Amino acid sequence: MVALSLKHGALDQTIEALVTAPQNREIILKGSHQITINDIREYKSIAGIGFVMPTTRPINSVADRIEYESGSRISQIEIVPSMPGDPLLEGADLQVGKVFITQALADALTGSDGNLRLYFGRKVVTKEETAIFDAPIQGIVRHEIYPRVAVVMHIDDMIKVEAFRDDPSINQQQWNSRFTLPASFPSMRIYANELSRVEEVVADLEKHGLRVKPLNTNVPLMLRLQRGVDLIYGLLAVMGLLGYGVAMAANLRAWTQRRRSDYSLLKLMRHNTAHIAVIPVLQNVMMTFGGFVISILLTVILNLVVNATFGATVDTRIAILTLWDITAFAIALFAIVALSSLWAVKTIIDVELGEVLTNG
Repeated sequence: MVALSLKHGALDQTIEALVTAPQNREIILKGSHQITINDIREYKSIAGIGFVMPTTRPINSVADRIEYESGSRISQIEIVPSMPGDPLLEGADLQVGKVFITQALADALTGSDGNLRLYFGRKVVTKEETAIFDAPIQGIVRHEIYPRVAVVMHIDDMIKVEAFRDDPSINQQQWNSRFTLPASFPSMRIYANELSRVEEVVADLEKHGLRVKPLNTNVPLMLRLQRGVDLIYGLLAVMGLLGYGVAMAANLRAWTQRRRSDYSLLKLMRHNTAHIAVIPVLQNVMMTFGGFVISILLTVILNLVVNATFGATVDTRIAILTLWDITAFAIALFAIVALSSLWAVKTIIDVELGEVLTNG
């Protein structure tokens, strides 16, 4: 029970984080493409794709610098395009004109509230011009989701930035008021809806003529790890229950054998065999129920000690005893009680009347 608690706690949570992490479900394009909005709609219909959106050119995915209202300044900041449904934002939809920042950037800025000013420069002949984007910070991207220093911007805002950098006729004061959807995009952000479907999605996208690959090449290894851990702990649980069952059966067998003369005497005194059989059955039930209660109590106490000792360090519960574990344990013990009790009843039925006279 303690081993299963540890599995459902720290181990399962670690594996779950690996399996569900967006970066492990991400599929990237190799090279540059010409992707239209109709292409995006078509890709969204592919089974297994959880999120897909167009992106601007990589050269436009960098801000020259950013300034935070506290006075912090950072140059050459990565910009990540986003739109509703983005797995990086964990259910939040970024609004046009606002930004999310990663936890790494928030730590560097020593703040995560208020407004952020982004500078996007261009050079027109010999003249340097800059578009200024003042954006409220809408939220934070957790470090586990995106560990790098970056700003997440809505794709509509990034399209405006790209248009400003590409078109000298766009005024640097009014660049944010003009929006024209490009005819095509050079790349996409793509995520499978489950880790187990990454390879399937890659194969389907390749059938559409795209050159793609998983961002994380260790996806098959992580899936095998998940299945392997479940199998190992399942075997441990089965072996533990079998050991417990064997011990209980051996104990009941020894106790029944020692009392054969008593049972023979009761039969000789014309006591009903069914009434005699109740004695070892009740003893078996009481011992098993007592063992069950003690096991649960000890497991709960040990879990509380482990979580109190280590939980604050890792900000999560290390050991978790689930209702399913308790139910499965109770069902297994019921089966053990039933089988061992049947064996005890059979032993009593086989007891001869004369055994008490022969053996004393």
